[in-house]
Amino acid sequence: MTLEITRHSGPARLGKFHMGEQKLATPNMFSVLTEAVDIEHDIYIASPEVKTKRTPIFVGSGSLNISDKIKIKKDNQILPDYHVGLNVPREMAEKSVRETLRFAENYPEHSAVIQGSRFGDLREECAEGLGDRPLFIIANGRRLIRNPRLLVDVVSSVRETVPPNAALYFPFALPHLFYVLAYMGVDFFDSAECILNARVGKILLPGPADMASLKELPCNCSVCVGRVPEDLLDFDLLLSHNFQEAVKITKEIRESIRANALRELVEEKASGDVGSMAMLRILDAEKQDFLEKYTPVS
Repeated sequence: MTLEITRHSGPARLGKFHMGEQKLATPNMFSVLTEAVDIEHDIYIASPEVKTKRTPIFVGSGSLNISDKIKIKKDNQILPDYHVGLNVPREMAEKSVRETLRFAENYPEHSAVIQGSRFGDLREECAEGLGDRPLFIIANGRRLIRNPRLLVDVVSSVRETVPPNAALYFPFALPHLFYVLAYMGVDFFDSAECILNARVGKILLPGPADMASLKELPCNCSVCVGRVPEDLLDFDLLLSHNFQEAVKITKEIRESIRANALRELVEEKASGDVGSMAMLRILDAEKQDFLEKYTPVS
């Protein structure tokens, strides 16, 4: 398994992720498989306890935490890690890195999770200690999104630390954040937020909106055409729309990288989202070396 990079647009990478005979276009999104959710897509990810007829590209660690009794049998299984929160004391974050690296030593070719909580030096230590692997997962993704400065610090430093031909996976990102995350060099996202928002009656347009507040459906996807907002109170229909919105965004990102126009697209999308704009401004103000490495300024 390896990532073949075919084009850059700033730190963003257009590529092909090779898995045996499969070549997956990147940036891309995993369809998260659960016992209740199974949406047809090109690539899937599932926890090991989920029973499905699909063939996941990767098997996540799910609820597994590190144990010496765990034996990893599948090449596509993401290694379990030592779970801790984002805002834990440094001692706990250090232990999470130490235990994650200790377990990973036995499986040098498997994909792994980068721990370290809110401590940038620990994130770098974990990423560096994990070595050369096909896929790295950024832990605490959902919590990082609430702190734009910390997110930018973590993603940019991890992207610089892991090998360039390794893919970077940011789980639990809302699809409207795919733009700026891809600009920072993230290669994979997932559909988790599509599911979670559908469960609470929120439609992605692309940011979340409460279905109950809509008078019309401002979308022409195959789900929304010919329907009224009340129709999408149905979970399956709402999930289908949210998923289509996320897929559309990944395609839009890839096409903008081909045209070397992702920066312009990110600026356009960030103008309507406070979080994305904050990340972009922090990148411009504090991460010029990171940006200029891929976009030289004459």
